[in-house]
Order: sequence, then C-alpha cells, then structure tokens
Amino acid sequence: MTTAREFLNKVKWAGEAVTFGDIELVYTDRLSETGTKVIGGASIGRLERRYFERLDYEFTKTIKDSSDGEGKLVVKRIRLPYYKILRILLRETPDRTATVIWERMK
Repeated sequence: MTTAREFLNKVKWAGEAVTFGDIELVYTDRLSETGTKVIGGASIGRLERRYFERLDYEFTKTIKDSSDGEGKLVVKRIRLPYYKILRILLRETPDRTATVIWERMK
C-alpha cells in the first residue's frame, strides 16, 4: 500500500490521467464539527517530506524588529501532515460524484 505522500507525488509528477484539479482530500480536523474536512486538490501547494502546503489558506503575522521598532508582515501558509489524510477522492464532473482512489489503511 502506498502512503498519501507517495500517491500525491505520483499525481504531481506522472499526472496525465489524474491531476490535482481532479482530486479532493479528506483529512481529520479536530476543530471541525464532523471531525473531517474536504479540500480540493487545486489548493495543494508544495509537497514536503512530512507536510504539504495549502495554497488556499494563509495567515499574516506582524513581527517586531528590535533594531528600528517597526514590524514586518510575514505571510504563512498552513502545512498539513500527511498522516491526517484519510482518503483521496476522484471528482467526476458530469454528475458531481466522487470515487475513492486512495484510502488510509485502518
């Protein structure tokens, strides 16, 4: 069984039949009422060793610079660990249904 990271790398580098725009990720989110969230594959940024970036979710933080007292604005993207991914779905456009193409082993 391949890991979520391996599967996403296959889609990224050999994605002729399936691209990030065709998939959705279902992942665990402890702040969600249902315990899970779904994001579109188009919002997947860099695939790092243990995490992937979400392009659709950014936050800004002002950091005070001690030399001149002025703050600088830093934009950060959310990084999600691969172990939170429960399943990867293939979106089928005609009837808006989705098929599971990868699922974490229980």
